[in-house]
Amino acid sequence: MLTRVREHRPLFDFWGLENDVDRIFGSVLAEGNLPTRSASFGFEVTPEKDKVAIRAEVPGVDPSAIKISVNDDVLTVSGERSAQKHSEGRYHLRERSYGTFSRSFHLSEELDSSAIDAECRNGVLTVRVPKRPETQPRQIAVKTS
Repeated sequence: MLTRVREHRPLFDFWGLENDVDRIFGSVLAEGNLPTRSASFGFEVTPEKDKVAIRAEVPGVDPSAIKISVNDDVLTVSGERSAQKHSEGRYHLRERSYGTFSRSFHLSEELDSSAIDAECRNGVLTVRVPKRPETQPRQIAVKTS
């Protein structure tokens, strides 16, 4: 009886798996036939003295494609980054995401949803939600007699 001894090398097995996956999906990826994932942007929310600022980097998004709405104290920012057509229709690598995006924020009672303003400058969207005047701290003058 002949017994064959084989040394177990996990990294070689992993690299073999990687090569198999590349071989199976390589032609599909090269042709760009996979569906594109939806665009995703990171948001930051910063409280300030008299308002809350919501910012997102939205490079490549046409400002007219961004929609901001408020419904029942929920602020929703949505939009779409359209894919640009490559002249030859093929990619060697494609990491940019295209498609629609949407993010919702619950607004607390201290914020005035009727006075929201927004601007998009140099690929950065800034939405400002002011605090209601009655919730802001105020100074009380001390009278002397």
